[in-house]
Amino acid sequence: MDHYTIRFDNKTIIKARGTVLACYPELHLMDLQFSDNAASRTVLVSALASNGEALLLDGTSLRLHHLDAFMLDLGSVQAREDYLGFFCEFVRSDEGPFSIVESVEAIPFAYQDAQAEFLEQSVGPSAIAAIQTETDDTFGQRAYVLHGMGLSEADFKTTRTGRIDILRDKTVFNDLTIRRRDYDGPFRTVLGPTR
Repeated sequence: MDHYTIRFDNKTIIKARGTVLACYPELHLMDLQFSDNAASRTVLVSALASNGEALLLDGTSLRLHHLDAFMLDLGSVQAREDYLGFFCEFVRSDEGPFSIVESVEAIPFAYQDAQAEFLEQSVGPSAIAAIQTETDDTFGQRAYVLHGMGLSEADFKTTRTGRIDILRDKTVFNDLTIRRRDYDGPFRTVLGPTR
């Protein structure tokens, strides 16, 4: 690991899965679920992997921008959708990631009645959608974003090199009652069950 040492002692892999992203056709997104025996909890680690090498995703964009210079392919609509969702999920601020939500069911409400309460006070499931525009050098996308405890409608501009900017961010709902993860470098806790 180039910038810091990750300690995996007292951790046992209990699940692993791989996903192919159209934006990184030569890589696999790997999610590893560990039992953290020392802390009595379950944590996740994600990495982009290929040919026995892996790039741990630690919540920062710098590693991705270095990788994007020679591995990113945004040549299709699917690749652009995959990249926006991936980047927003794995680059985070102090409030957590900027998770793209495509339906109300994708919001991790803390208890069963919270979704019904949300629908009574806010947008319905049909309001969560994405639109796309394109120029020679950039792609525009609109999506609903879950960040911290709020849901926003955001317009994004993505360059062909993978730089993403939020052009507009309109709050749809604040103070959602949702389940949250804790983060520590590349480690994140598993979302608990809905109560």
